Amino acid sequence: MKYSKQFAPGTSHPVLKGMLHIRSYYEIEEVLMVKYTMDDGQIIHNIKYLNMISNIYRHRKALQTGTVRSTIENSPSRQLLEAELVRSLKFGVELEVISPVRSTVILEKMRAVGIDMEAPMRAHETVTGWKLVRDGSIVTSDSCPFGFEIVSPPQTDFKDLEKVCKVLKENKIKTNFSTGLHVHHEIKELKRQQIIRVYEFYNKYESAIDSMLPDRRKNNRFCKPIKEVIETVRSSLTKSSLLKKVAGAGNTTYYDGCRYYKINLRSFIYYGTIEFRQHHGSIDFEEISNWILFTHKIIDRATQINRNIKPLENERMKNKDKISEMVKELKIENTKLEENLKIRFKKYSGQTLFDILASAC
Repeated sequence: MKYSKQFAPGTSHPVLKGMLHIRSYYEIEEVLMVKYTMDDGQIIHNIKYLNMISNIYRHRKALQTGTVRSTIENSPSRQLLEAELVRSLKFGVELEVISPVRSTVILEKMRAVGIDMEAPMRAHETVTGWKLVRDGSIVTSDSCPFGFEIVSPPQTDFKDLEKVCKVLKENKIKTNFSTGLHVHHEIKELKRQQIIRVYEFYNKYESAIDSMLPDRRKNNRFCKPIKEVIETVRSSLTKSSLLKKVAGAGNTTYYDGCRYYKINLRSFIYYGTIEFRQHHGSIDFEEISNWILFTHKIIDRATQINRNIKPLENERMKNKDKISEMVKELKIENTKLEENLKIRFKKYSGQTLFDILASAC
């Protein structure tokens, strides 16, 4: 899908809360998306192209009919903070993708920008840097006949991830219904109760987290609901018991059925990590980095001494309100991460882009 020249990157357009400045375009699952900023030019937002057009024309019509006054005057966007991290960031990512070109082409492109990447024969073969491996769960298409997974080594910042995402985008790599994004966080030092809190937190806000992701990731056979395993987690009275009952300690193969939940503890046995498996496939750097920060903050919350996860006062609370409660509990109010979570909710819960623009400005 192509955009109109009048909405090319670098152009600006009045909307309800000020001037919308178009930065760039990208695609997610064949949907054309727009990156834009408002008046201060600092905070980058994301919207669907067609919805942006609708919003701009709606504003023009309102001006013509006198329903609203012009908003071209300066209306600074609220200044958002970076989320504060309690623990040092140490993560790994797995990006499942489909490609119009062979993996050897991508390897060359990655190495050209300074990414140390190899293509081992076995998926779990240890290498020093990034690796590109086959994944039999990925469904390819005529336009993208090659499916593979890109796996990072342990990372402490987002510099390499940003380079990788840029190369993927430049080479028209895509994602589809069969691809996922998996994030690992190192938790070697966590005690039994802290690991349980990770599960308790996710279980508490599971429906709210579901509302920020596509329907196909809510009850997927590769990322089953936490509510199905939460009682087993709670009943584990020692760490060894937790690893045996939830992570399948003692089972002989890595691909044990116990790993296919939204949270996978089996990776702890092999890598000392906990894996978050629910996110849909993506090559968008901002989307991926914000999900990494969100899952990291869940672990931050779980490590707090003498602060067990209390149930919601009202289980029938709307997901929008649950997200607000979740934001408070994670202590990410007035941060860029909070804004990202709320934009996700509005995108996947069916609210209009007009609402997104109004709340984000």
